[in-house]
Amino acid sequence: TTKEDEKYTAWLQLDFKNTTDSGNYKINKYHQNYGFDLEKALSKYPIKELGNEKFKADLIRSLERGNLQSATFQVNGREEKIYITPNLAFKSLNAYDEKNQKISLSNLLEKNKQTQTNLQENKQEVAEKPQEKKTNKIKSDRIDAPPKNKRKQKIA
Repeated sequence: TTKEDEKYTAWLQLDFKNTTDSGNYKINKYHQNYGFDLEKALSKYPIKELGNEKFKADLIRSLERGNLQSATFQVNGREEKIYITPNLAFKSLNAYDEKNQKISLSNLLEKNKQTQTNLQENKQEVAEKPQEKKTNKIKSDRIDAPPKNKRKQKIA
């Protein structure tokens, strides 16, 4: 609540590096006007759970509590389990692999975009190649085909 006893929504985060004069950890407050929108941050990533309203609500509720939550990311055409938690100071998400090693979500997105671009280019090439092969085959039948009436002579 504010000094005027008005209720508002805020994130509270303990700062384990700094303490108060009484020895307690400092509390960082991020109020609703700070500008961090969890749903907007999640929507940037290819998370499978966002497709189902129940799973999406559960994921958001868990992350709002500050939990480290597992999420299934669609990366390079396959599913990968990644653990995420909100990073309020930078208005983003932190991500970790199964070994609890921090990974970069921006690198993950870049790799995913490159793979999708490559797949689209390959589909276009495959669509164009059959037409090229047909025209080349017709040309090669006319030019390279040996005359039918000539036979090889056996040398004794």
